[in-house]
Amino acid sequence: MALVSLQQVPSCSLQSTSVTAALILDCRCELGEGIIYDHRTNSVLWTDILGKRFHRLSLDDLKHTSYDLPKQLGSFALIECEKPHENLPLLCAFDDCFQIYDPIANHVHSSPSKGEDVNPAKGLTRLNDGRVDRSGEYFIAGGFYGDCKGTKMKVFRCHQDSDGGLIHEAIIDNVEVTNSI
Repeated sequence: MALVSLQQVPSCSLQSTSVTAALILDCRCELGEGIIYDHRTNSVLWTDILGKRFHRLSLDDLKHTSYDLPKQLGSFALIECEKPHENLPLLCAFDDCFQIYDPIANHVHSSPSKGEDVNPAKGLTRLNDGRVDRSGEYFIAGGFYGDCKGTKMKVFRCHQDSDGGLIHEAIIDNVEVTNSI
């Protein structure tokens, strides 16, 4: 995956413009996905699912940092925190659970989510693409069947309970792979 910088370039006509792309980072991800803009730090964040790495690119100085992850991270959501420059707790859809994790501090902030097994087939299957709903209350993420023909995954909704623990529940059954939730 390569991130690009888009620049508007005026064309000859006043009615149209053209866009050119310039490579600003070649991070060589095995499977780079889940690009999110973090307005608090003016950074772009993404995961290398197969490489088990989390990436952060500061748009202020184009400094790129990456962090090892304990397992595959299919998708993630930003969580409000007091010091987003120092800490980055994320609601993570790991290969086997939802969990609050800070990749910068390499610190787990919650127990794995409670609910049915999100990855009953194990092996190549895992949680995959996810997004926060409009209310900001739920994180919706689905599974990837890992090219295991006949394997069906589910789409889950995850939220915090009143004690701060994570709970997930299936909302859609029989999906081979979720993308663009």
